[in-house]
Amino acid sequence: MADPENRTEALDDDEDLAEDFRPKSRGTLSLSLTVTGLVLAGYLLFDMRDDVVYFLSSGTAVDLGADGAWQREHLKDNVFATVHGTPGPVADRFKAWGKTYEIVAVRGSPILVRRTPFAPGQKPFTASGRLLRDTSLLPTYAATFQAMASRGDAVPFSDHLWVLLDEQSPRSGWETPAMFLLLAFVLALNGWSLTRYVRRHYYSPKA
Repeated sequence: MADPENRTEALDDDEDLAEDFRPKSRGTLSLSLTVTGLVLAGYLLFDMRDDVVYFLSSGTAVDLGADGAWQREHLKDNVFATVHGTPGPVADRFKAWGKTYEIVAVRGSPILVRRTPFAPGQKPFTASGRLLRDTSLLPTYAATFQAMASRGDAVPFSDHLWVLLDEQSPRSGWETPAMFLLLAFVLALNGWSLTRYVRRHYYSPKA
């Protein structure tokens, strides 16, 4: 028969090993979650940089001109702009975030306007909002861009079209600042947790 004292010592050794293993497992999991949260928050903050830049941009709209007098030199990505023109014959409608929109070409220009649906007609109109180059919106509207260009509703300039998001002006709405603050908080919290972990495991004084 095995000596009871030896069995007790073996059990104590097993418990010591288990105790040594559990904190390390928890520490590894905590570190993994911290690093994942840090990387994800950083990526999302980087991804929304254009939204933040636009939110903080000037509230004075760049005038893109009107029928027959387009200011093509003012076509820039991610600026607040105004356009005056006549809509093309066809508007493509779609839904996004529970809202219905239409994209209509400004006849004779490389500019498309995304707006709330209007009654059919060819009356001149004015729209003001966020101007984005087609490459900033692909693949969301890729099919619409191709269809309107192929029909001749829109005329590309330097192989690009621009989309004006009607009624999206700088410093309006709460979504961009709220998301930025939330992500910044998550980034700071995980950065603080990672700093504590590194200090505790690599810089703490050893007995």
